[in-house]
Amino acid sequence: ETMRLEGVRADAVETLGTNGVDGETLVDLEESDLDGMKIEWIGRKQVQFVAERRREGRMNEELKGAEGWDIEQVEKWMTENGMQEEGEKMKKVGVDGVVLVRLEVKDLIEELGVGALKRRKEIVSKIDGLRQGHNDRKGQRNENKNGKEEEIESPKVKDATVDENDLLCPITNDFMKDPVTAADGHSYERSAITEWFARNNVTSPVTNERLNSTALFPNHRLKAIITSYLENRN
Repeated sequence: ETMRLEGVRADAVETLGTNGVDGETLVDLEESDLDGMKIEWIGRKQVQFVAERRREGRMNEELKGAEGWDIEQVEKWMTENGMQEEGEKMKKVGVDGVVLVRLEVKDLIEELGVGALKRRKEIVSKIDGLRQGHNDRKGQRNENKNGKEEEIESPKVKDATVDENDLLCPITNDFMKDPVTAADGHSYERSAITEWFARNNVTSPVTNERLNSTALFPNHRLKAIITSYLENRN
């Protein structure tokens, strides 16, 4: 359940369950273990992310910076930084912020087909900048009066300009608790769109156009915005 809520792909969650991985053994998982289970590369990154959060006691912490980007924001950032072709490839396979800040050179070569050495160095350099910001935020600490370290509270997501309608699931018309993005680019409550597909619907609930895929990707950024919006409203 934790894996699902954190946005780990369903096939990876199923494989972990088949191999008897629970919360206790999760924190000790290494990449070689995941390779042995034959979990595909994006699933591996997502599992590593959850294991990292569990080890560091950050399971309930709101995602910050690039780590909280959805696949659309990743593509936009790639395009704005002169990497449109690679951004389109990342969108196609479902690279979100969690995966982006964990990309390695071998991922660019083997999974995204970036063959030119110079191009790989350019991409790695840009991602390293994001990674540095991510690590800086993780490392931000201060000392309380007892001399103990505590996490510096992160600022709330600004929602003054948020349109409430953008936070509602197009199917249920309720605020989304577990938003996912479908192939039509729209976000839905996971349970609602999953049920939509289970009824053999192959079209978009919004546009009514046929979808080329039923893949769903967690929208971490939208989830954070909705949470902040509801907290401020209350």
